[in-house]
Amino acid sequence: MNRLNTPAKTELDRRLAADLQERLPPRLFDAHAHLWRQADFEQPAAGIWAGSGDEATPAVWREHLAPQVGAARLAGALFIPVPYPRPKRIAAVNAWVLASAAACPGSRALALVAPEMPPDELNPLLASPVLAGFKPYHTFSPVQPTFQAPLQTFLPEWAWALAHERRLVITLHLVRDQALADPENQREIRACCERYPRARLILAHAARGFHAPNTVRGLAALRGLGNVWFDTSGICERDAFEAILREFGPRRLMWGTDYPVSQIRGRCVTVGDGFAWLEADSVNWEKTGPQGRPTLVGLESLRALLAAADAFGLDEADLQDLFAGNAERLLGLAAEEDSRTEAADPPADSLLAGVKHVRLFVLTGQSNSLGTTADPAEPEPAPPTDPRDVDIPFFWRNRSTRAGDGPAMLFGDSGGKILPLQAQQGEGANPLFWGPEIGFGRRLAATGETGFLIVKASRGGGGNRFWLKGSADDHMYRHVVETVRQAVSALPEGVSFEIAALLYVQGESDSADEASASGERLRLLAENLRQDLPQAANMRVLVGGIAAPGASRDIVRGQQANLPARDGRFRYIDSLDLRPLLYDQLHFNKTAKLELGRRLADAWLADRALE
Repeated sequence: MNRLNTPAKTELDRRLAADLQERLPPRLFDAHAHLWRQADFEQPAAGIWAGSGDEATPAVWREHLAPQVGAARLAGALFIPVPYPRPKRIAAVNAWVLASAAACPGSRALALVAPEMPPDELNPLLASPVLAGFKPYHTFSPVQPTFQAPLQTFLPEWAWALAHERRLVITLHLVRDQALADPENQREIRACCERYPRARLILAHAARGFHAPNTVRGLAALRGLGNVWFDTSGICERDAFEAILREFGPRRLMWGTDYPVSQIRGRCVTVGDGFAWLEADSVNWEKTGPQGRPTLVGLESLRALLAAADAFGLDEADLQDLFAGNAERLLGLAAEEDSRTEAADPPADSLLAGVKHVRLFVLTGQSNSLGTTADPAEPEPAPPTDPRDVDIPFFWRNRSTRAGDGPAMLFGDSGGKILPLQAQQGEGANPLFWGPEIGFGRRLAATGETGFLIVKASRGGGGNRFWLKGSADDHMYRHVVETVRQAVSALPEGVSFEIAALLYVQGESDSADEASASGERLRLLAENLRQDLPQAANMRVLVGGIAAPGASRDIVRGQQANLPARDGRFRYIDSLDLRPLLYDQLHFNKTAKLELGRRLADAWLADRALE
């Protein structure tokens, strides 16, 4: 790469910058800018890292970016150390970058982390209000070549745990040939984001979308994760930006420059199955034609981002979020409520306004708990509207509906927030998912019940072994416990709670062995949850009976129906009369889902009346 360009630009640069600045909002925050000192490099600095004198400070960053975007617009930056220092210099580099960011009002900084670092090396930095999180980098991986390194070899588990504990960000530069489309990267990102939901992951360079199809193909694997953001740094094509806007909306994308990469004269383009940097040392510009004059990467990236924004019809408020608001809220520089969220949903505080104590109803089970919407006779997948929904608090984390595909993946959640009752993210042939929670919540609300929260942790397919604590694959048991833990964490401060009831709709996919043990396994599930969930000692169990025909299902129905005689805290709600409403002999249609939910609510209300 070429040496760092000085602020003296070409006429083309100045003209393009002037055109682009007419479109920019009044405040910009750079979500990806590097600071460095020549003395910290393991090898003598070269290329773009060698053209700023002994130090690239926030003042140098501002001086070099000002001609591109206008000095008055630059409100601050997330400053990131250059990831090439000598290992023994990491602590000193981190301290210097934080001190530099502290001298630049409205800014934050990341600290380098490496696998061989002891976590307590970061202790002196954790008290700094400037520290926003961590920057791992593949160059610290022991795997060679490092561009093929698995994520866990350069992003240590303790960094995830610390980010979760302190709600910090991790800015990640993906590697491996397929970047976000790499299955191993996808699995590791999803697993860690689910395991550490308070960690905030920023996938740099539009999830390393220099080869745009990798980001376009890979985004679906992150669907439903509420703790993933993207920066635009260094990307010169609009395709990756458009894919992110399509999948995640305008609140998860943040403008960044990758300074000093923004100062390179040229651009990065998708080529074949990879990408290429078109620069002075890789392109003979004299042979490209009379109009083949390159400009700066920073301007090319701005042009691509604005084109993507235009394609999605983003307005001035959206642009202000893209260029500053999203990053400032993420980094604690602006209050969450100071700008629009992805949807006009009220916060948990307003949904539970005036409530001092909350009863939690936990829904779990397989596809009729999840609630499929693939009925060809019902082209509109959403439930019928009800004005009460906006006042019914709801929290969800659902898992893949596909059976037989290995461990189920989380594909839809409420982003860690308590939101109004609503249909949830769909998958495959199901545009949406919604189950008995809709009828249940509406029935309770219609009778004047308040102070309750529905928590949904369902999946499709799979037998009851998934809910059996200690089995070879008990992922659904662990998923229910974690979902309830997150829902409780989302309650407004000072609100007490109890786990009032487990709503269980499961059994259609039980094998013969699972069916024969279904009653005992459901009893054990309730017993284990009463021990492992907070405030669940008096939890009741409302069993939504299955309706699909079959010998094993008859056994499941019989065993579940016998549980109330063994334990008075169980209620069995029969649904055999709803069998004609199975649109494929297995899944309930809309009418049946609503009715099953109402029956579950009626069973709860009847028990309360007896009390």
